[in-house]
Amino acid sequence: MPQQDARKGTLVFKLVPGRYGQVSVKNESRVRDFMVQGTLDTQKVTTGELTEQARLERAMLLTSDLAGAGMPRAVIGAGTTQGASDFLFDVSEQRLIDGFLVGDNFGTPYTGIWRASDGFNINSPLGIGDRLSAFGLVSNSTDMLNGRVAYALPLGYDGLRAEVAAFRTTLCAGRHLCRPRCHGRGPSRHFRVLRDAGLVWTRTDGPAHLNDLRREELNRRFPGLLYAWRRPALLQDLHNV
Repeated sequence: MPQQDARKGTLVFKLVPGRYGQVSVKNESRVRDFMVQGTLDTQKVTTGELTEQARLERAMLLTSDLAGAGMPRAVIGAGTTQGASDFLFDVSEQRLIDGFLVGDNFGTPYTGIWRASDGFNINSPLGIGDRLSAFGLVSNSTDMLNGRVAYALPLGYDGLRAEVAAFRTTLCAGRHLCRPRCHGRGPSRHFRVLRDAGLVWTRTDGPAHLNDLRREELNRRFPGLLYAWRRPALLQDLHNV
């Protein structure tokens, strides 16, 4: 509020937009200073610029997205000019290597019920917020192996990233999808013949095909046939007739 005479009952307020004063960075992370400073400059968190909440928050989030850097802590102090505030960004260090090891029984009979998976990351090996990561999964009884190796790095200072990765999966389904030393026509063909003849109908449930006898239609068209089929002696008598 500027100096004025308020005896007439009128006050004049002057709105001064907030601006950045001195902006400094205390970088203790594994990311090099130019990456952190470039992120702040891209979001216009620099001396003399207007203080905008959206840009300030985005700059802090983009900095924390750099592998090897933690969430910055902003310390605000009084500036040297009217309407300006000094900012100190304290960027903490993130672990060089992190990872996980998990075991569960959430699998299926086709991929293995019991599974073990692990992964690890090497954060900012080149000091630019890049990341080298690896992941692996193995399951019991099916010889399933799944692996992934990837390398990601930032492109510029605005959150764009590039990643290259290599995948490999091997799976031996075993007894669930094949029967060794089986010869002749399989049951799938027999069910197809029965389905084409109108004797059964099939519905799918994931990888499984469930077949049901069309009992009501058969009883309506051929009364007594299913009853006789369930009793071989009676069926033989009908055949002799």
